[in-house]
Amino acid sequence: MHMIETWVPLLLLGSALALWMNALRARERAVNIVRKLCERADVQLLDQTVALRRFRFTRLDGRLALLRRYGFEVSVDGHDRHRGHVDIKGEMAEHWSLPWTANDDPRRTIDADGTTSPRSNIRLIDIQPRD
Repeated sequence: MHMIETWVPLLLLGSALALWMNALRARERAVNIVRKLCERADVQLLDQTVALRRFRFTRLDGRLALLRRYGFEVSVDGHDRHRGHVDIKGEMAEHWSLPWTANDDPRRTIDADGTTSPRSNIRLIDIQPRD
């Protein structure tokens, strides 16, 4: 009986630590993806903050995976603020929303290592800088 009383708290603590480390790695991936998106869209990521807004379970290659939504704020001309978000499933940015200019080709997806691939189901709003 004493063996179970010792191992259960240790297993719970180890599980909590593993979940926390996984969340930190996922946030770091999200920050890298958001920086690349903002750079490509020619907008400024404000305050360098990317925060988890929500998460849910979904399927990835037939397996259960987390879909995380991270929110952030950007500026088009340095005097404004616009909200954006990115949905990350596994290592890939599934969907995102941020201001972009006419120079951008946003119909691409960016994965965690910075490579891109075509995407066809992206919905965007074009926000032009103020004059």
